[in-house]
Amino acid sequence: TQMAETHTSRHAALGIQSIARVPFHLKGSQVATLVVADDQPRLWRQDEIALLETVIAHVWPLVVKARAEKALYESQRFTQTIIDTSPTVIYIHDLVAMQNVFTSPWAAKALGYSQEEFQAIGSDLMQRIMHPEDQVALAEHFRRKCGAAQSGDTGGRRRHL
Repeated sequence: TQMAETHTSRHAALGIQSIARVPFHLKGSQVATLVVADDQPRLWRQDEIALLETVIAHVWPLVVKARAEKALYESQRFTQTIIDTSPTVIYIHDLVAMQNVFTSPWAAKALGYSQEEFQAIGSDLMQRIMHPEDQVALAEHFRRKCGAAQSGDTGGRRRHL
């Protein structure tokens, strides 16, 4: 056919005289093909094909892992971009250790602190930023929520800095 001739002429232009194609199947579906080329005309031996099958069986999981790691990195980068640019107060407070674990750049800025100062406040964060009359309610709220995978706003007033 014309397509086969074009394909063959492209290979010849690259100096390719023979090709071995080894499909890789996962859960009944072909997910990859390992293609090996040689600059000499040849018939591929069964032991060479078996070696290529072993190679693709070892390499394909690494390809899948690399893709997953790339997707995770891109997701983390996207999330970090949102956190860094969002004018929203975001913080994570460890209820067991009673300390600030994470603070968005905007949270520190909104409360008049540098990021380093805000992190250095540590376990005194809520006491420093909450209105004194609401600290008892906050402590009770933390006691109720400690150990429960729930979050919520206590509705407490914030100190004006």
